[in-house]
Amino acid sequence: MAKIIDISKWQGNINWAKVATEDIGMATLRASCGLSKDTKVDEYAKNCQAYHIPYGVYHFAYFTNITRAQQEADFFYNAAKNLNPRYWVLDYEESNIVATWNKGATYQDQIKAALDAFCARLRSHGVERIVIYTWEWWGKQLPDDRYHWAWRWYAHYGKNTGEPSSVVNGCQLHQYTSKGKVNGISTNVDLSQLKDGATIDQLLGNTPTDTASKPEATVEQDPTATVEEEKETTLPVGAKYVRINEPKTWNVRSGNGTAYGSLGFASQGEDFAYVAVADNGWLAFVYKPGVIGWISPKAAKIVVK
Repeated sequence: MAKIIDISKWQGNINWAKVATEDIGMATLRASCGLSKDTKVDEYAKNCQAYHIPYGVYHFAYFTNITRAQQEADFFYNAAKNLNPRYWVLDYEESNIVATWNKGATYQDQIKAALDAFCARLRSHGVERIVIYTWEWWGKQLPDDRYHWAWRWYAHYGKNTGEPSSVVNGCQLHQYTSKGKVNGISTNVDLSQLKDGATIDQLLGNTPTDTASKPEATVEQDPTATVEEEKETTLPVGAKYVRINEPKTWNVRSGNGTAYGSLGFASQGEDFAYVAVADNGWLAFVYKPGVIGWISPKAAKIVVK
């Protein structure tokens, strides 16, 4: 199993030549903390590039209100934008946030509003591949329909032996220990594993289970949409379904091609209410209430129930 590591300045000077001898699937580098840039992130990113280790960045959050959340999102983006990260992580676990959450329903709404504001601000900068990292108990408070565009990364250590030993569900990434060992790093390292059929390729934006095509507009905006396609969108809900028929986990895209961002994932046997089919064969369906998703024709077929 490839090691998924996350590191910050606290790992100090790293022997990257030795790290490269390990089977590292990807590394998540801390870019910022509150309104401070991690002093090692530029160095770490250059070494990841030099040793061909895929990497993303994370921000350790302190915000508990909307204004501060927007400030931290801007700071995070500016600290990391020139590092060319493959994905962006919001680390939302600081004790002050938990303490605020525990004050009651009003404060819980405040925390959720701040989280929404941070993510909206980061997405406004053009960032699409976002992961929310937090403790399992808190992550389960986040409604799926509100954060369907984000991966979930939960920390749950079990006995914290350095090896996978605990069960966690409802996430794509599981951080299972804070006592991991990696050749070339003298300190303990947080290690994670993939969950629920997620793959490293999906997180990095590689799409071996997608069919490449040029970006096109959605059905509502596509000037080349056929009359037949437009008529089919008016069929009664439930008349047709898009069924995932390939034994893999597939990206659900926001448009009909791999250039569009991922809304989440779909697996073999799942059925979704049919919407339309584009000229390139991609299928549109109701992924979640109010959300139209698209999937490669390699992954699914239209069925009538």
